[in-house]
Amino acid sequence: MKRSHTVPNISSCFLAVAVLATWTWNANAHPHIMIDARATIVFDDAGTVSAVRHTWTFDAAFSAWSVQGIDTDRDGTVSPQELQVRADDNMVGLAQFEYYTYAFEEDYALTFGSDLPATYAINDGRVTLSFEVAPQPSYRVGDTLHMAINDPEYYVAIEFPSSEAVTTENMPAGCEVAVVPPEPLDPALEERLYSLGAEVLDLPPDLAAAMKWVQGEILVRCGAPSTNQPDGTPGAEAPERKAPFGGAPPNPGSISIEPP
Repeated sequence: MKRSHTVPNISSCFLAVAVLATWTWNANAHPHIMIDARATIVFDDAGTVSAVRHTWTFDAAFSAWSVQGIDTDRDGTVSPQELQVRADDNMVGLAQFEYYTYAFEEDYALTFGSDLPATYAINDGRVTLSFEVAPQPSYRVGDTLHMAINDPEYYVAIEFPSSEAVTTENMPAGCEVAVVPPEPLDPALEERLYSLGAEVLDLPPDLAAAMKWVQGEILVRCGAPSTNQPDGTPGAEAPERKAPFGGAPPNPGSISIEPP
């Protein structure tokens, strides 16, 4: 039997939103969306990195906003089919932002794609998106692969609660993974970021340079010379991007939950 998710109790949802309205975080300032993340770096039997599995749990304010209207048949439950539509929509948007997954070693930059369906779940008033991306082609780590899972523009804040949130599968002997935590933001930089409105998807150049690689990274070390070569393919002009995940929620105090 297919399982369905019951729409959260309306009164409890309003209570949660009222509490959110007292937070100092303002949905009209960068970052607009908060994610608690987990990641698994997958190696194939040949010892190359073949995938990165993501599990992203969104903050309560964005979760409440994002599920409005998801119960399209208004039967009081959210079906697997309705959840899948939202997951598919998110993946279309994430593709415009390179899935917020970046990796390089020396002069070689990996390119990630996604061919497997994502999943969307609702638990305890928060939504979780799970999906997998794969480097194209798979990648053999030489000395050290640098990987960042974040939004360089800081529209979305992707945080790993601890180093245990990054795991590996089938990692070859002699390799290891280290998690470098984010650097504290300079107060002046933080103030400028938080002054940017929800319509700003691209940081001014000086802010973008200051934010580069300060949100932490994952290091995959195997201690061998790199055998990968840059492909020399010129990058195509990036298409105009829409706001990730459909944009930021309104001020938490203005969120309303439609009754089933």
